[in-house]
Amino acid sequence: MPYEVLYHILSHLDWFALADVEKVCVRCAEVVADARLYREVNLRPYWDRVDSYFLLWLGNRCAGIKKLDLSGCGIVNEFNIIDLKIFFNRHGHTLTHLRLNCIGVRHAMSFVLLLCPELTELCMQNAILDNQRYQPSVCKRLTALDLSRAQCTPETLLTLLQQNPHLQHLSLASCDQSSLPDITHTIGEHNRALLSLKLWKTHALGAHGLVPLQHCTKLQELDLGYSNHEDCAEGTLARLAAACPDLRWLVLGGFRGITNNDLLAIARHCPRLQYLDLMSSVMLSGEAINAIFIGCPALRLLELSYCIGIEQEWIDMWRREFPHVDVKHQC
Repeated sequence: MPYEVLYHILSHLDWFALADVEKVCVRCAEVVADARLYREVNLRPYWDRVDSYFLLWLGNRCAGIKKLDLSGCGIVNEFNIIDLKIFFNRHGHTLTHLRLNCIGVRHAMSFVLLLCPELTELCMQNAILDNQRYQPSVCKRLTALDLSRAQCTPETLLTLLQQNPHLQHLSLASCDQSSLPDITHTIGEHNRALLSLKLWKTHALGAHGLVPLQHCTKLQELDLGYSNHEDCAEGTLARLAAACPDLRWLVLGGFRGITNNDLLAIARHCPRLQYLDLMSSVMLSGEAINAIFIGCPALRLLELSYCIGIEQEWIDMWRREFPHVDVKHQC
């Protein structure tokens, strides 16, 4: 059988099947060793099977690898930090996309930041970096960064943001508040190309924390749920809405200090809005929310659960008059 035909057939197998096929004959072993098979490797579906032996096997075959997803790996069949260092020392310089969400080795961030200079996407949810030490980074081409529930020093995080002015997607959801001093000031100064920003449950924003985000005028998705530890200053949310007319997805559930005037500004300036979460916003009136339905014709979902100031008559009317909008409401 011609080499390319056999290569095409084997390209449809998963990684563990390839490891078995290479034992069939010398010809199969040659094809399995072809680095083209390993340009994009997603091991997340096999998280319970990846171990030290498999990482070594993969590392011997994946020269030129571009995309790697090890999310969830190393929890059942464990590998250690040495195994990962060996792998990234060999292949980190070619990686452009890397996902290490919730892996068994939670301290991997330290050497990833040093060994992967070509990364454009880095996802390391639940990662831990030494909270007492600044970690330098060679990652300066990132367009997507997800550090949800990660732990690192403020200096490390702020420097990483400053080094990557072309970031388009940033998630710091549930990050420790102590890691996020002046986070929006850094974002507003250095990351103005952002399309999406998630600060859910960071509790990091003060009264004027939204002001610097007015420079991020390209934002389409913004999650501020439970992100402030004190009421936002009057008018700051309204001015942010005016500065970001392309917003499609806005989460304000549990955000302190939302007023009717803020909703009127959203209705006036964000006509493309499709998703709005106002859960637990207790100071809003039915009239202000009604303006959202009128000013945002693209709206498809509105979350109003635990908005105790909204009477059921309003909910019934909106569901009747705007059937294309899924209105979520429970007391």
